[in-house]
Amino acid sequence: MSLTLDLPTDVEAALEEVATGRGMSSEEFARNLIVQGVFRKPPRSWAEIAAPIAEDFKASEMTEEELDALVEEVREDIYFEQHGQRSKQP
Repeated sequence: MSLTLDLPTDVEAALEEVATGRGMSSEEFARNLIVQGVFRKPPRSWAEIAAPIAEDFKASEMTEEELDALVEEVREDIYFEQHGQRSKQP
């Protein structure tokens, strides 16, 4: 398929500069961008990303307070490993 695009002068110049910097022609670089854009999956929402974590947390039957305590304990352990002493945090 052949495609002709009218680009603003500044965009054309930037395309040429980036393509040259990558050792490509502007046509080859633009083709790669279009292919990547066509096949790129839409970004997932935070809810989709966090869903497995939320499900695991719910299945664990751990309370939020217990999770907070666990996170604080691990944070404190990491601090101790890095600094050789407990943090000044209460």
